[in-house]
Amino acid sequence: MAGAIAEIGSAVKPMRKISRSTLSAEYVGSFLCRHYGFRSAAAVLLHRGFNDTYQVCADARVVVFRLYRAKWRSKDEILAEVQILRHLHAGGIHVTLPIAAETGDFVAPVACPEGRRFGVLFELAPGNIPDPISSAVAKNLGTSLAIIHRELDSLAQPVLRFELGRQWLVEKPFRILEETFPHWGKALGKLHARALRVAEGLKALARSAPEFGLIHGDFVNVNVYQSGSVFTIIDWDFCGYGWRAYDLATFAWGLSSAGQESSFPEFLAAYRSEAALSDQSIAAIPALEAFRELWAWAINVAEWDDFRRLNDHQVSYKVQRLRSALARLT
Repeated sequence: MAGAIAEIGSAVKPMRKISRSTLSAEYVGSFLCRHYGFRSAAAVLLHRGFNDTYQVCADARVVVFRLYRAKWRSKDEILAEVQILRHLHAGGIHVTLPIAAETGDFVAPVACPEGRRFGVLFELAPGNIPDPISSAVAKNLGTSLAIIHRELDSLAQPVLRFELGRQWLVEKPFRILEETFPHWGKALGKLHARALRVAEGLKALARSAPEFGLIHGDFVNVNVYQSGSVFTIIDWDFCGYGWRAYDLATFAWGLSSAGQESSFPEFLAAYRSEAALSDQSIAAIPALEAFRELWAWAINVAEWDDFRRLNDHQVSYKVQRLRSALARLT
């Protein structure tokens, strides 16, 4: 497995005049006609997040085009995501299936001012985001996640994805925050030391299935679409190798952020009814939830100017949230 894990942030980024462009909907529609052979394709920019997402009406069929930002994922990493989704779909899991171009290729290179970007066309997820998370939805998603983890273990060979471990969840986030907010160095340094003490407990967690393996990496309600009794899991961009408990912790973090944490026990019970997860992994969920809070702040600071411009009051609020989360664990 080790040979299939991609390095995170190890390459030196070349200097570019333009860090990120936004392609017009008209250009995207034209590109899809050329690359996929559509007679017509009318695109609308839905979301400009870590990647850009366009909804496209192509020959009376509604699909979604994701345009990954430059230097975000390699082509091989994106192909691995495609492989994972196709594997899950073949196993009966409801995911948004990638769509191949006329050439049979799933990943389309797009020339942009900041450099080459890659795009993938997906089926449209039916339904809407479930909100709030009811008891019935929590149970269904707990069962679904357990089945997903089990199906991911049946992949015939490792795929090239990164590891969502201690470096990803603790060391890199603090490096980002301490470099961005140097005048908060003392407070962040204390938090960093406390986080490292908490992270020591993760070393005892198993690194083999069913405790460890491929995970979704961003299992929150906005990445779920519900249509009747069918739940489709979308956005596998953060899929990588990690502790299965991290997916559960991420869901708990999302519920807590929305004030819906009372639904988590039913989610957890449903998961454990379908998948074996040790008491040790369950006990690690609060720590992993705290590290999810840390990671979410740091990655937004790294990628978005608005988060780098937080004033002292806003940084103080973030620091206090982390301090409270970690204080309960030490």
